[in-house]
Amino acid sequence: MEFVEVRRDSGEIMGNVREGDTKTEALERLGQGPGGLFDKDNLSLLLDSDRLTRARGPYVFRPRLLSSPWDQLTDVTYKSWLLEAMTVEEYNASTVRDRRGLLSDFEQQQQQQHTHVSSDEQSAAILASLSGIDKKLDDMATVSEAMSKAGIDFARSLLQELNLNYTVCPVNETRDGALDVYPWGEKESEEQGQPGCKAMLEKEVLPFEVDEDMPLGFFDVRNRALSELKGGKYKSNGFSDLALGHASSIEHAMQHNKDLVLCYADALVELKTDKSELKQGQLLLQLVSGSVLSNKKKGVVVLGTDCATKWRLLHFTDHNQISVQPYRHGKKCLEDFKKLVETGKERSKLVSPLLQSIPEDAQLRLEEFGFVDTESDKAIDREDYLNKVANALGSVFRESEAPIVPQWARATSSPEYYM
Repeated sequence: MEFVEVRRDSGEIMGNVREGDTKTEALERLGQGPGGLFDKDNLSLLLDSDRLTRARGPYVFRPRLLSSPWDQLTDVTYKSWLLEAMTVEEYNASTVRDRRGLLSDFEQQQQQQHTHVSSDEQSAAILASLSGIDKKLDDMATVSEAMSKAGIDFARSLLQELNLNYTVCPVNETRDGALDVYPWGEKESEEQGQPGCKAMLEKEVLPFEVDEDMPLGFFDVRNRALSELKGGKYKSNGFSDLALGHASSIEHAMQHNKDLVLCYADALVELKTDKSELKQGQLLLQLVSGSVLSNKKKGVVVLGTDCATKWRLLHFTDHNQISVQPYRHGKKCLEDFKKLVETGKERSKLVSPLLQSIPEDAQLRLEEFGFVDTESDKAIDREDYLNKVANALGSVFRESEAPIVPQWARATSSPEYYM
């Protein structure tokens, strides 16, 4: 496996990424937000799907200070004028020529208003147009955060939009024998320690079968994106480190159907170094995203660990409830991890009561839901009936135009319409 070095403008080394990583994957692996990657000739990777190569390295990362054409606008009056005709997304999607034309139209209109409107009236008009603009912009703005950077407040807000809750259980203090933990080096990175952690987990968990003759295995899935999560104005993307799943299915998918790899995942493993903390927000979002992709749905499990002193399990206990269980000792955590994987098929059946099937012979009674015909509904139905009669008469007598329902017979002329 070959790696490509990425540096800052100052020359400071940020880290290594895999050769062949896309721009998006490289920035996610480095834990960076929006920005540009420039090769040794100072050429920027233009598309998110452009890939990094050793021949063009080392690359330089430069953060993007202004994320969109809209963010570059400083004239609040101009922004207000634009929002009367389009959304922020439409403005960002427009061409440079279109944006120049819009600015020209705005300046001409402002000049005309200045000619015909007094200074006081113009000020009043501008203040009126700006009323509520801050709230409108806030409502329109999408809050996006990578899972690896997601704080607990962001994760909680996204989960609330998805009607999901979580409970953090007391630390499990049970000690069930000794465990050969992974010995992290003084300056060892997460990427450098992954092979050793994977070997340690394989030693403790494997061989392992949930279904007969279908052995499970651990696989590196750092290059397989999890499903994007969206809730209200919040969205998040990310990756996990390892997946535990049906060995032969994942091996085949990695060779021939890479988009199906995570479908076979019974569990995800998020690794941290012994000097890094587990991130609650990241683990919660990984669990929810994994439940979207995995065949086990809400039976999937997430293990967060440094394979030494940090141990945490997350799983669904109901269709909208997540359990977070920290552990003092790794041996007990891995024993419970295997039990949760074994019972994943049962939890995969967790669905909202509202989505349970309705019997075929069930009859929908609107009145049971509080929907009953009002006097206004009856007046509208009468007008509709009269229109049908008029159309039928026109057809029977072959009139070029059907009779018109008189004004006094229409719903809006009936007192009941306003009741």
